[in-house]
Amino acid sequence: MNFTPIITEPPDGNRYGWRSPDGNFTGMLGELINSRAEMGFNSIFIKNYHTTDITFTTAFDVDDVCLVVPKSDLKPEWQGIFLAFDETTWLLIVFTYFVCVIVWYYIKSVIYDSFDHALLVLNVFQAFILAPLHQVPKYYSEKMIFLSILLFTLVISNSFQGSLVRLLTHPIYEPDINSLADLDESGLPIRSTANNLRETFETYDNGNAIYRNLFNKFVFTPDKSENILTRISYRRDAAGIVRKNIATQAMKNYIKDDKVLLHIVPECPISYNLALMFKKQSLYIHVINDIILLLVQSGILNSYYITNTSSIIHVYNQHKHHQIFTINNVYIAFIILMLGYTLALMVFLFEYCCVHISNRRCPMYCTTCNALETGDTKATNKDSLKSKDDNLYLPFIL
Repeated sequence: MNFTPIITEPPDGNRYGWRSPDGNFTGMLGELINSRAEMGFNSIFIKNYHTTDITFTTAFDVDDVCLVVPKSDLKPEWQGIFLAFDETTWLLIVFTYFVCVIVWYYIKSVIYDSFDHALLVLNVFQAFILAPLHQVPKYYSEKMIFLSILLFTLVISNSFQGSLVRLLTHPIYEPDINSLADLDESGLPIRSTANNLRETFETYDNGNAIYRNLFNKFVFTPDKSENILTRISYRRDAAGIVRKNIATQAMKNYIKDDKVLLHIVPECPISYNLALMFKKQSLYIHVINDIILLLVQSGILNSYYITNTSSIIHVYNQHKHHQIFTINNVYIAFIILMLGYTLALMVFLFEYCCVHISNRRCPMYCTTCNALETGDTKATNKDSLKSKDDNLYLPFIL
């Protein structure tokens, strides 16, 4: 084509345009209808624009109209301990522990006339956490039981440690909004600078309540200078409706502190064929159609999206550097330690109070009474002091 293009932008700032309530047309659509432009080179949806004064070229692509929402928050680091295994695995590990206790108890009951039941439970627990045993097994049957528990625990602990490192070094997010029903339940308004996108949710003739609710939540933003995706990323108070290709390309620009800020809802409400818009009876449309067919057949259009649309995982890996563990990654260990110290202190105070009460009620009183009955005052003092000394050491023996 031998021509010199004169590129203009719609003076009202609307990139595509729509029919306003007063019957006028805005944006590129108004420029074409009012003969202020010959053609529009922004790819546009092929749909009803409530006018017959425009025409479309041959469709050259298909795109979804999708909703973009704020990415869910990161899960707290302490939850990584419980996320190493699923619920079924945790229950199976606990069940295996009790099975091991029962099996070892049966073997001991056959071998020994009597044994310490609490020590047995403690030995199995020590084996499960790879701690040294309080008492080494004597018989080969017990040793085989201990060896099997040790190998089982070795596999489980290595899996747990590897999963824990992965969870601490890679972000874990709360569940995202992955459907239109989730978006409806979230209560987020849907903002857009294109008022005609409200029609996306007008297809609820079959009584779809979700589409009706989303239609009522649509909020038109007349301020063209406001970037909807930026507002969603940082203010997190709304959702946006955009083309999927545009949203996918924009995702890589919204990563902060190794955290993805945007999420594309996989369930898109509608899809459109894309074409260029011309004013009716344009002399250039047949030539442009031939060029579009050549570009489609050569694969240039698809190549553009393939080479310029990076996977968000790839972009995240480019932003991510070697992570050094900080107190935020391991503070759960200090919390567990403090809880253990607190529990131990409570138990110690309980034991101390029990021993103190027993000293006041029984041993000294009974010894003194017996001595008084026999008239042995010296024995009374001696036994009383002995009883008192013995009881003073009792909490440390326990």
